[in-house]
Amino acid sequence: MRHEVKLLENLSITELAKITAAAYAMVYPVLYTDLALPALQAIRCGVPVVCSNTGALPAILGDAALYAGPGNMDDIAQNMMLVYKDEQKAKALVLAGNALPGQYRWDQSADGLMRSILNAYNN
Repeated sequence: MRHEVKLLENLSITELAKITAAAYAMVYPVLYTDLALPALQAIRCGVPVVCSNTGALPAILGDAALYAGPGNMDDIAQNMMLVYKDEQKAKALVLAGNALPGQYRWDQSADGLMRSILNAYNN
């Protein structure tokens, strides 16, 4: 499989969305991040996600992803096979993910941050 893996760099947003939407699943086994944006982007494209069970990812993604220890290759492989073999589970992940992007909008986050700043300033 070594020759089948390609590193794609400098993709436009449109190209990245098309490639992501064509994927069977996204595997995001990060060790030290709370950045859920790549996983949320995959979910927005209707792609099941297997990601780390660390940081804020489980709290943000909830039932919309499968979780594995980032260093546990057996756990990651098992979840990848589950998505591949169980179409109902893959569809359930996508359905659970359909509600997520609406919960995480930049304008809502900015409004919440501004309210917090004003509240702290006024107190």
